[in-house]
Amino acid sequence: MLLVGIPVGMSLLDFHFAGGGPFRGIGGGYGSILTVIISFSIFGLLYKIDLHSRVINSVLSFVGAITLEIYLCYMVADKLSGEIVKDAFPQLLTGYHAQLYFIQFPLCFVIALLFAVTYKLTYAVVVKLISLINQP
Repeated sequence: MLLVGIPVGMSLLDFHFAGGGPFRGIGGGYGSILTVIISFSIFGLLYKIDLHSRVINSVLSFVGAITLEIYLCYMVADKLSGEIVKDAFPQLLTGYHAQLYFIQFPLCFVIALLFAVTYKLTYAVVVKLISLINQP
């Protein structure tokens, strides 16, 4: 509960103190060691959680297994999703992040997830091709 409560609390504080402007990065932002530890811990929990539903467990395990890739793709996805949201919702730009947060965050996660899946699939194909080439 603590590993979920801390990031949620940090996000709510950041949302509150933004006051309709840009986020200030309470907790240190992407590069913070606290953010890295919490991110890996949460996705590690997702990887091991059992909700007695095969579909939900499969999705959570898959996301948990590519945590590092999602984390590494997130910065690019954040910039890309910011541009998409600004173009799609120009009327919400008056409050910038405060109003766009609930649109941009899920979009950013989906983009990072797609980048991570693309990387994993590409990596698997390259490894397979190399193993086929190196067979005697």
